[in-house]
Amino acid sequence: APVLAPPPAPVLAPPPVLAPPPIPPWEQAAPPGGAATAPAPAAPEGAISNEDLVALLKQREAARASRDWYMSDQLRTTLESRGVTVIDARRGSGMTVGSWTTTDGRSGVTTGPDYFAPPPAGMAAQGGGMAPPPYGGAPAGGPPARG
Repeated sequence: APVLAPPPAPVLAPPPVLAPPPIPPWEQAAPPGGAATAPAPAAPEGAISNEDLVALLKQREAARASRDWYMSDQLRTTLESRGVTVIDARRGSGMTVGSWTTTDGRSGVTTGPDYFAPPPAGMAAQGGGMAPPPYGGAPAGGPPARG
């Protein structure tokens, strides 16, 4: 009689790795020399939730830290489609932190752990959120065409 091989062992998928839920700012320890962080303002009905906003900002911060500019741009596009404008810090401008604002009036900074911290004063006046012109094109209001 032929010898039969034992059936292959079933392949089990590893259990999913679940991250602990983020600690809300109002439950975090007070920063050195300061008071505990105030709670983030509530998101209006139909707006991006604070949890989704922070998750996207964290992902974008990680993409920028690893110099994954494509992913960073994709996350910026996602944020913009959900009513969030991101203004990045620019080299040489003296800005050390970027900011974000929502169409419903919430705002904060683009680096954690407290994404709802007020942006530095005068950030908008520094023009940190201007995008570079598209490749091969001149910026709007650039030099006049020769003719």
